[in-house]
Parts: sequence; structure tokens; C-alpha cells
Amino acid sequence: MRHVLLVISLAWLVAYPCTHVSAQVATLPDEEYLQYDVVYQWGLLWVKAANGSLSIARDGNQYHAQVIATTTPFADGIMKVRDTLTTTMQAPDLKPIHYKQVSREGKYYQINDINFVYRNDSTIGNTHISRPEKDFSDSFSLGQRGGVFDMISIFYRIRNLPFEQMPIGEITKTYIFSGRQIETLELEYQGIKSIKIGDTEHAAHYIRFFFYNNDGSKKSDKISAWISTDDFIPLQLEGKLPIGSMKVRLNSRK
Repeated sequence: MRHVLLVISLAWLVAYPCTHVSAQVATLPDEEYLQYDVVYQWGLLWVKAANGSLSIARDGNQYHAQVIATTTPFADGIMKVRDTLTTTMQAPDLKPIHYKQVSREGKYYQINDINFVYRNDSTIGNTHISRPEKDFSDSFSLGQRGGVFDMISIFYRIRNLPFEQMPIGEITKTYIFSGRQIETLELEYQGIKSIKIGDTEHAAHYIRFFFYNNDGSKKSDKISAWISTDDFIPLQLEGKLPIGSMKVRLNSRK
């Protein structure tokens, strides 16, 4: 459940295929604020379970982005979630510098802190995990050749991905620091499809993706995402839970 709720970060909505983006420079607004509704399917009913927001602001040669996820009173009775994720990226190439994830989910309370180091053609994540209520902490390093991202920075690398040049069925992979391991994110492009958000019909790039453990075993079911064709903002995500399913829908943008 925690792994799915963190998809509010919207980093999970899109992958960063290095073969397409490495030679590009992403263009971002100096400020942006997106709000999302998380809707849970309970039997035949769809119930709003959480609110999510994704914001970014530029400060000189850096971008600062934040995700906040909060369950509604209805979902608090099942599992109360109060998650905050922040990342700092260098401009203009959007390489992450520092990432922090504060997770309060039910009785679970953990802080993940990652400092990124770039050495030759590799990315190293110097990670510190702590659980304050249990007086526990641990530090370690993970590394991978090429680009490795966090749950937020990976989203922003998608902004000028040339979807129009990607054939339907093309599969790409990238990597994300996730706790004590590096997860593989596999993305399959499915072309342009329309989707209705509220009363408005949108043209969108349709994507399906999976997460895998570092040993190659499957970790998630297939997740679907719709990315707007004009500004590459995620419009909707849909995925299955152990019981039922959930959707993350764009509520507002500014």
C-alpha cells in the first residue's frame, strides 16, 4: 500500500529513458503547483482516499521540488498517511543533489535521506535511514553506472522527452534509489489516447510501466499513466492494489 501511495510523487508516472534525454536540456517553469485527488475503488464504489500536491520553484542554479500526500478522514481510518518528499536538483540538467522522504503511514515512521555523488559515469547515493520512534539509524551507499534518480527528480526529466519519436511498444528502463536498493523502472510507450479529466477531454501520451527489485524479480503490477501532450503534466495514473484499485487524477494546476 505504501509503495502505491507514494506514486502521488508522480515520479512514478514517468520514466527517464537515458537514450532519449541525455542530450537534451529540460525546460521548466520557475514555479509550478499541481494538485491531485487519489481515488480508491472499494467494491463498486470509488471513494476519495487522499490529496497530493507536487510543486517546484527555481532558486538561482537550483530547483527545489516537494510532494505532500495526505489521506482523507475516510482513509485515515484504514491507514493514516502523512508523507513529505523533497528534492534539490541542479539547473539546467536536473541532476538530483539531495533527496529527503519523511514517511508517516499508520504506525510506520521513517526518514530517508540521500546525497547524490557523481563519479565518472556512475551515480552514487549516500543514504541515511532513520526511524526516530525506534531509535534506529543506518547509513550506506548504493551505486549504479549511468543516471539514478529519486522519486521526484525522475518526473522532471520527462518534460521534453520526444514522445512523438517513440514507436508504440518501445520499452525503456531507468533506475531509482529506493530505500536499501536500486529499483528498475521499465516503461512501455502506447501512443496517444484521449482521457477525460473533469469535463475536459485531453490528448495524452499513454504509458504503462513496472517496478522491479534489484534481483530482477517483479515488484509491482502494471501501472498506467496519461501524460498531457502539450505540457507533459501527468493527468491520471491508474493501478491495482492488493484489494481493489486506485486512480490519481489531476485536480488543479497553476
